[in-house]
Amino acid sequence: MKKWASLVTAAAFVWAPLAAHANIKALEEAAKKEGEITWYTAHYTSEGAEELGATFTKIYGVKVNVVRTTAQVAYQRLTQDIKNNQIICDVFSSTDPGHYVRLAAEGRFEKYTPENAAKISEVFRNIDPTGFYHTTSSG
Repeated sequence: MKKWASLVTAAAFVWAPLAAHANIKALEEAAKKEGEITWYTAHYTSEGAEELGATFTKIYGVKVNVVRTTAQVAYQRLTQDIKNNQIICDVFSSTDPGHYVRLAAEGRFEKYTPENAAKISEVFRNIDPTGFYHTTSSG
């Protein structure tokens, strides 16, 4: 997966397979073949992120390497990975929207359309003119 995957938001990758599109099946198979993914996250406590990773592993059989840092540290690691032409991070989650603006401008995200996109509340449809679906985390 690291050989071909671009970055996706964590929530989309962690939760989207539950109601996923056909392209998620290919992503799941690639991840299973590799056996692990690396997730840079700033959203959760270390314990919460590890629990999410363990649950994902239990459901999909793919080990999740959780790298829990502040948003700026995660972004710095990611930009260093990009600069060095390395794909270490499979899933990037930041609490700073500015990170996503730059990454989107650089074309760093995979396009994903949820299977249930037509059921999304009218208020949230087409919120991003680039066609990306934003996800949030709440406690």
